[in-house]
Amino acid sequence: MSTHSASKSFQHRPPADTGECSCPIHVDGDPFTAPLGIRFADHVAVQPIDRETAAAVYEAHHSYMGSLPSVNLAHHGLYFQDSLVGAITYRYPLISKKRIRYGVDGQLCPEPVEIESLPAEIRATARQVLPSTDTPVVDSEVISGDSLVEAARICMGVRMPNLASAALARSQERFLQADDRDT
Repeated sequence: MSTHSASKSFQHRPPADTGECSCPIHVDGDPFTAPLGIRFADHVAVQPIDRETAAAVYEAHHSYMGSLPSVNLAHHGLYFQDSLVGAITYRYPLISKKRIRYGVDGQLCPEPVEIESLPAEIRATARQVLPSTDTPVVDSEVISGDSLVEAARICMGVRMPNLASAALARSQERFLQADDRDT
């Protein structure tokens, strides 16, 4: 990615131009220019993609996990201005049951983590990255894994601010519209 016009826009150039990457995002990708400050969500689209395309994106850009399990429900290609920029895969959680916790106003609450029980060298980082557990849990329920779907893998092959969050929102909307299960 390079910046032009005194930081008023940026131009994405696929690494394939330099031989760096030949994944589905970069092999046929055309360079695109976007002005800084545009509403990303207005330029993001989501389309179903096949397992092979998703696997190739993950292999090239998802550093800690190269393989793609066969337990997935859907794969979405993430597009910015008609250029493939990433992938999202949905699946049932690998654990067959999940405890969901609710706060006073019915909001979802994270599972409480006892930070002091963690190794001393990671406590400071844990305090910074783990969600606050200040909200009291007033109710919980255990639901079966086939009534809950998770975005199991999200991978962006293009570095752009706010692109991942805009793409995830669009992808979730599309998944729910196409889903006929009671998830």
